[in-house]
Amino acid sequence: MSATSWAAYDPTDAQYAYASAAYLYDSNVFRLSDNANTVAVLGQDKRSDMILTASAGGHAEIRPSRQVFALDLNVRAPFYNTYSDLNYVGWDGGAKWHGEIGKQFFGSASLTSAKTLSAFEDVAAALTDYATTNSGNAAFGAHITSNIDFQVHASESRVSHTDETWLDVKSQRAGSTLSYATDWGSTFGLDYEYTKVTYDNDTLLGQLLNTDYKEKTLGLSLHWPYSAKLSFDGNIGRLSVDQDNGGSATSWQGGADVNWQITGKTSVALTYAHSLDSPGATSGQSFTDHYGINGHYALSAKIKLRGFATYDKRKYPGSLNVGDFVENTRTFNVGLDWSPTTAIQTSLYGQYETRNSDIPGNTFGDHTIGANAKFWF
Repeated sequence: MSATSWAAYDPTDAQYAYASAAYLYDSNVFRLSDNANTVAVLGQDKRSDMILTASAGGHAEIRPSRQVFALDLNVRAPFYNTYSDLNYVGWDGGAKWHGEIGKQFFGSASLTSAKTLSAFEDVAAALTDYATTNSGNAAFGAHITSNIDFQVHASESRVSHTDETWLDVKSQRAGSTLSYATDWGSTFGLDYEYTKVTYDNDTLLGQLLNTDYKEKTLGLSLHWPYSAKLSFDGNIGRLSVDQDNGGSATSWQGGADVNWQITGKTSVALTYAHSLDSPGATSGQSFTDHYGINGHYALSAKIKLRGFATYDKRKYPGSLNVGDFVENTRTFNVGLDWSPTTAIQTSLYGQYETRNSDIPGNTFGDHTIGANAKFWF
């Protein structure tokens, strides 16, 4: 396909396709600790690998009247140079609808599916696990006045693992949101959500690992565009968890984001969040405090420099005769993007990540270097 054909692509097109190729060098593919015996765990004295990933996908939508019906699909295949047993075909995609119903009502619905290789920092040493997530959700709302909206929503998702079957889980959610938009652009929200979490397996090796639970959250949210260049988003609420085995706990959750367009070329964003981790991500109900900063600088209209740094403190509940423990993860990433046209994007990046854990075997360091190119048509 010629460069002229690529240039004809527009992000607002109702139909488009894309293909990409990526290279990644990973110094510690399995996220082994410094004192781990590499040969004993992996069968060879090599922690690093080079991964080539090919992917392709597309988007198609129709827009009858005030409705939008869309299909999305992305298929990817990573190829590991050394650890070829990790090669697989993954995907993510789904069908979605959103639209207005008359002048007063609006709604949305979707069915999605995804398959991916579970992150090695979240699985037992060198355990290869693939997770498939199937989800469905629907929402329906009404414009009560020109400034007030009310919406209800419901969803169900199921996560299935090939090896970590003790994390197979079904999550069912239902909730509502009452929002008020001021004439100056700010938005206030009152949110309530009820979640029921059911694990397929409560035990591992004959011991209790996961407990089914019900979660209720009630919170307030705010979007405040202070100026054309500075905006603030925040939320805070109360969280209660009732376990089926009789245990219960209450906590708070919330977060804040600040976005600042310093100049026409430079932007910075700060973020903080305190939240309960998604069901199936870890055993039990773990909390994470997330801190982040990211920035962008436009060297030219087609070349952009970007970077971010994050710090995550995750508190795990005790299980399998292991008491409560804490892990701290630091990540630093810097990259350079070049887009000669709207239909071609290339990037180079490097990343350094470390994790310190109360469990020595979970402590690791890792650095990656990557490059990719993506083409739309």
